[in-house]
Amino acid sequence: MQCRKMETETLSDRLLSDFFNANFINIRVYMGNLSDSDTLQKLKSALNVEVETYPLTLFLNHQGKVVHQVTGDFSPNGLISEAKIALSLKFNWI
Repeated sequence: MQCRKMETETLSDRLLSDFFNANFINIRVYMGNLSDSDTLQKLKSALNVEVETYPLTLFLNHQGKVVHQVTGDFSPNGLISEAKIALSLKFNWI
């Protein structure tokens, strides 16, 4: 239910999409296309991420390391705030 709310209310927000498109390369992974256990195992092995709840938002650096992650549904402004935190960490992305 939270994922559906994020999809319809947050990710479709024009301000949020403009901000994310200007600052990030965005990828959305839909759970359920592959078996959940297979997808969770791939996230763990590739990114060293333990997925405990959805929705999960990951911010990666140019080397593919997770520098910030948040879980749960956010308002557009809340998710932009989290994205700004990730951007503020960019000096540690190297």
